[in-house]
Amino acid sequence: MAILVRLLACYVLILFLLLSFPASGTPDPGQPWEELLQPLEICRGEEIRLQGYLFLPASEAGGELPAGAAVGGGDAALPPCCQWVRVAGEKGDYLVFRVEGEDIPSCRRRIAYLHGILKREPAARAWSAEALIPGSEEDLASLAKKMARLWGAEIRGWDAAGGDLNITAFVPAFPAAIQLEGAEVNLNLELHYDRYAEGIRVRAGIPLLISYPSPKAKTE
Repeated sequence: MAILVRLLACYVLILFLLLSFPASGTPDPGQPWEELLQPLEICRGEEIRLQGYLFLPASEAGGELPAGAAVGGGDAALPPCCQWVRVAGEKGDYLVFRVEGEDIPSCRRRIAYLHGILKREPAARAWSAEALIPGSEEDLASLAKKMARLWGAEIRGWDAAGGDLNITAFVPAFPAAIQLEGAEVNLNLELHYDRYAEGIRVRAGIPLLISYPSPKAKTE
């Protein structure tokens, strides 16, 4: 599982996701945040943030960021509508777009806005949610198991080190799974004990968590 942890921390994961999780149709842009949120809310999560990711081959965007993609969607009170990075891959570069918000309606609006800018179907999608949940370092394992039960998840991988816990799992109700280390996976759950906040930072991602740096808009 040490290999998995390293994959989750680098761009290789993003490229792996692109090759393994092709987009199919156009799902409701608000989904599956609802399913991700339920266990976080049941476990009294605070400081909730949601993210949505779209992956687009750079060749389909003419090698440039589509005009207007860094604009705040006309609502100055909201966080930036979209952040993006360009990722180099063996089969060409990809543009990775991320929207973020505190609730599902705002994220749905931003995804729709981004779709309007891109004017094409992405090569792949991913979703994630994060929250601060009351608890101590000793609660990491029990909290992870509780959340897995709430999702109806079958745990595939478990990696604990110090104040961190990372699990991969399969949830029948979630979108199509990818193959990871010989097993079907469509949920990644990361827990970290935050000593300063005195609580557990939880991140959940479908089909995997995306390691995304603090991006700066780039043009060629």
